[in-house]
Amino acid sequence: MEVLLDILTALLILSVSALCVYLIFFLKRTTQTLEKLQDDIHRLADKADPVLSKLDSVSDNISFVVDELKEHVLAIGDVLHQAKDKAESLLNIDKKIKTSLENSPIADLYRRLNGVSKGVSAFWNTYKRK
Repeated sequence: MEVLLDILTALLILSVSALCVYLIFFLKRTTQTLEKLQDDIHRLADKADPVLSKLDSVSDNISFVVDELKEHVLAIGDVLHQAKDKAESLLNIDKKIKTSLENSPIADLYRRLNGVSKGVSAFWNTYKRK
């Protein structure tokens, strides 16, 4: 029985040794994989830095353009508002001129003369028929 225990102990020691060797190789492969991953991450970071700086520059340019557009839109709005005010002012002046001409003594005289002219014309037309 003692021999069997010695054989089983030897097998156990050999199994543990084989497991330790396998564990060493596994850890070495894991370490190599992690080192490759770290190198890939560093390369990616090196490539991402210029892209991010350009993106920042583009963002600044877009901000500048948007600010300029806002200023131009406000200026156009002011110009349109001034044009609207001028148009309303011209319409008011036109209305004032029309009302002043309609209520003026000259317009009244014109209407009366026009009425007299029509009356005389009607009279002569009727006189000629008889």
